[in-house]
Amino acid sequence: MAPRLAALLLLLPTVALAQVTTTTGAVTIAESNDSDNAINIAECNGSIADTLSFTWTVSTYSVIPTGGSFTLYVSDTSGCPLSTTTSTANTATIASSIPTNGSSSGSYSGVSVSSVLHSSGLTFSCSVPSTIFVCATTVDGSGAVATAVGSIALDASVPPAPVVNDPSPGDQALGVSWSSGSTVVDGGTTGTAASYEVFVTTHGGAFPVNPSATVTSPSTSARVGGLVNGVLYDVVVYALSSGGNISAASNVVSGTPVHVDDFWSSYRNAGGKETGGCSHGAAGAIALVMAPLLLLARKRRRP
Repeated sequence: MAPRLAALLLLLPTVALAQVTTTTGAVTIAESNDSDNAINIAECNGSIADTLSFTWTVSTYSVIPTGGSFTLYVSDTSGCPLSTTTSTANTATIASSIPTNGSSSGSYSGVSVSSVLHSSGLTFSCSVPSTIFVCATTVDGSGAVATAVGSIALDASVPPAPVVNDPSPGDQALGVSWSSGSTVVDGGTTGTAASYEVFVTTHGGAFPVNPSATVTSPSTSARVGGLVNGVLYDVVVYALSSGGNISAASNVVSGTPVHVDDFWSSYRNAGGKETGGCSHGAAGAIALVMAPLLLLARKRRRP
C-alpha cells in the first residue's frame, strides 16, 4: 500500500502543472489596401490609406472567463507582455478591453497602419525594412496570461530603375527587354525587384494608368501585343518590390511594330498554290521543295 501511495503523491504535482500550462496561439493580420502581407513605404507614411484587421486565438488549457478581456499590442521587438507585471521594451497598445465573452478567439479591425507604426515608444521608420510584431493577451481562469502572436513585414526596399533596351519589332507587337539598374532616387533602402510593369503609349502621348504587361522576376523581358504596325510607340518600365514599392521610371525607348510574313504567307504571295500539310502526298512534298525557288524567282522579277 505504501508504494502505491508514494506513486500517487508523485503524480499530484504533474496534474497541478497541467492546469496552468499555456501555449502561444496565432494572430492573423490583414490589410485593407492589398493582400501582399507587407506594408510598403506609401502605406507606412499614410500617402496610401491602409487599415489593419487582426484575428487571433490564444492557446490555453484553461477556461477563458466570460468577463475577461483581450489586449492587443504592437512591438518593434520580438516579444509581448507575458504577465501582468512584466512587459517588453518598445511595446505600444493598439486596443484594450476587447471582451472575451468566454472565448479564446477575438478580433479587432479598422486601425490605420500609420497610427500603429507611429505609436509612442516605437522606432519604426518608413525607410528602414523591419518586422512589425503583434500580440493579443488575456488572463485565463487560472490566472496565467494566454497569448497569441503574429507579424507582418515593413517593406522599405525600393528597386533600382530598370535600364531598357531598344524594342525589337514584331507583327502588331514589340519585344521589350531590360536589365536591373543601380540607382534609387526616393530615399528608400535599395532592394531587389519582385516584378516589373511595362507601359506602352503612342509616341509623345501620356502613358496609361494600367500596365501593358506585368512580369515576375527574375524574368526581364515581355512581349506587348495589340499594337498597330507602322506606328511609333514609347515604352517605359518600372520595378516593384514584394511589398509594392515602385522604382523610378526607366529610360524611355521607342519602337515601331512591322508586318512579318510567316513561311506560308510568303510562299502564297510568291504564287504558290499548296495549302500545306501532308494530305497532298507527293505534290505537297514537291511544293515544299519548290517554295524557296518560287520565292527567289519572285524576288528576281521585282524591278
